[in-house]
Amino acid sequence: MRSIAIISGKGGSGKSSVSLNLGIALSLQKKKTLLIDADVAMANIGILLGVERPPISLQNVLLGEASARDAIFSDPGSKEEVKLSILASSLSIDKLSRLDFRKLKEMISGFSDFEFVLIDCPPGISEHSDAIMKAVEEAIIVLTPDPSGLASALKVKLIAEKNNVKILGFVVNKVQFDKSEISKSDLESVLGAKELVSVPEDFEVRKSTAVQVPLLRRSPNSASGMRLRELASFLTNEKPAHIQEEKKNVFAALIEKIGEIFSARQNR
Repeated sequence: MRSIAIISGKGGSGKSSVSLNLGIALSLQKKKTLLIDADVAMANIGILLGVERPPISLQNVLLGEASARDAIFSDPGSKEEVKLSILASSLSIDKLSRLDFRKLKEMISGFSDFEFVLIDCPPGISEHSDAIMKAVEEAIIVLTPDPSGLASALKVKLIAEKNNVKILGFVVNKVQFDKSEISKSDLESVLGAKELVSVPEDFEVRKSTAVQVPLLRRSPNSASGMRLRELASFLTNEKPAHIQEEKKNVFAALIEKIGEIFSARQNR
């Protein structure tokens, strides 16, 4: 089992989207994968999946109210033979100060039946992120190609290395191919790490977020989708899985989602 933290120096880098779609890409390659949403303050993974209220959350596990195994559920949109497993965080901010992140190391070590355990980490530097670094063996940095993104990425890299975490490389996200962006060679030189993939700014990602359907479910052959599948291939040393894309009108999907929300409110 490989435990890999997906880290970023600041919010807004697209870290959670990368984490989720990387997990899906690994499941498409038939790798038994668990994605843990350890960004308890934001809890974006459930939102991206359309599961805002997991029956049992990571918070319940860290508070000792439930077992980690009981909190795991399968990606609801998965049609693969090997489904992505999720351990999500709740949107509730109650009891955050009581969460014991030191339990993560023992919890993750208990998932030896998985081939990959991905941890979507909180951005920046905190006692929570430091505890996560003590629980994993490897990390991938997600950053945007600007001075602020680079500076904050360097900080979290140093924290990871301080905890003897192997940096596999970095993902440059939301790339617009503008001359003002920091070049690949300069990013690699300052970070002392390899660029794994460069993911373009893609309107398909925004559409996926709006309808709460992950990019690799909606548009796997989009420019961003292809790069994220290449990231999975870097981890597995296998070619990206062939995907027969199902065409679905994004506006129809959005209307459908709004209808679901309205019905849920009416039934409260």
